[in-house]
Amino acid sequence: SELMSFTDSSPTAYHALSETEKLLVKSGALKLDWDADWKLSDSTLYYVIHNTALAAFSTSASAIKKGINIAAAHTDSPGFKIKSYGSKIDSGCERLSVEKYGSPILYSWFDRPLALAGRVYALKNGKPAAIDVDTKDSCTVIPSPAPHVLREINDGVKFSVQNELSPLFAQSLGGEKKFITFLANLSGVKENEILSFDIMPYDSNKASFTGADSEFISAGRLDDLAMVYAIFSCIEKNCPGNFAAFAFDNEECGSRTNSGAAGAFGRIVLERLCASFGLNRTETLAAISNSTVISADMAHSTHPAYPGKSDPDIKINMNCGPVLKTSSNQSYASSAKGSAIFKSLCMKANIPYQEFTNHSDMPSGGTIGPMLASGFASTAIDIGAPMLSMHSSRELCGSKDPFYTFKLFRNFFYDI
Repeated sequence: SELMSFTDSSPTAYHALSETEKLLVKSGALKLDWDADWKLSDSTLYYVIHNTALAAFSTSASAIKKGINIAAAHTDSPGFKIKSYGSKIDSGCERLSVEKYGSPILYSWFDRPLALAGRVYALKNGKPAAIDVDTKDSCTVIPSPAPHVLREINDGVKFSVQNELSPLFAQSLGGEKKFITFLANLSGVKENEILSFDIMPYDSNKASFTGADSEFISAGRLDDLAMVYAIFSCIEKNCPGNFAAFAFDNEECGSRTNSGAAGAFGRIVLERLCASFGLNRTETLAAISNSTVISADMAHSTHPAYPGKSDPDIKINMNCGPVLKTSSNQSYASSAKGSAIFKSLCMKANIPYQEFTNHSDMPSGGTIGPMLASGFASTAIDIGAPMLSMHSSRELCGSKDPFYTFKLFRNFFYDI
């Protein structure tokens, strides 16, 4: 239930960042200024935000020298972003001009009540100010074509994002546009004060349990908010630990941004963390490379309608524990050493686990794991909770697995 509340409150990466910060504040974490010198104390919980990336950590001068336990997930999800000019007029209708963000399942966005959320930058006191917005209620929809209009609608039609996936926003028989006015009112500013915006549609239906025994969770953005929540909800203030937790942005578009896992944020945080505890350069590099990194990104459950798309010798099921992901070409970062660490951790904590390998004739997906492994020169492990409908506007996972992953990270951080 808490996970579902978290996903409902996090329609965009901006909101997920804010909700993650709330979890840390509730745990008593102290916020650090990115631009200031860090004067850290042993076994004290801290967090820092830079751009749209967040890190939280608690360690000590003696513990960190041997390496640190690191967990990382991403706050963004595939979908659409509204273009900078906002909207267009077609056949008496104002439609929002969008482009893909990441690789969403396009057909899953048709005919759903869509709300709008994101960030607006407006001019205040002569400077750009960030305003996070969320309509919460539906204000747009992408209507599907009827089979009488598009006879081949059920025959594997490919859709044009430019022409056919533009959400219907308003009727406009006279050619007027309302979107910018709407956005200004939502932001509490004047139209001429808006400098730029980063706005995304999302399914406004709330997350819910489903299944005969409520054994599934249906929600938007489970990939990867379920892992973000598992990592940060287990953090406590007064429990001595040796860990760093990261929430990166922009995984769905490659991570090569100032807030992505392929950027410098993670490395900078770890180097500053080591320096604040008095480690010299050699000790710092050794500590980072001796660390263990868990990349947490949702995993594929074996689809009952498409079992042939999975490795025929391994079945992955929801509600049966976190999934260890391996790939011979290292598109998943789990090595033999990392796999051994993961299994021993699960055994010690009495957590059920599963192992995923891709069908040998099909390429595997990718995660932030290889980026972190190469950037930190650390032992890395790729894991995730099993799910179906990945990259859909509405995804599905087991209702037991959020607890299993919560327990996994709690034991990883605090060596319980």
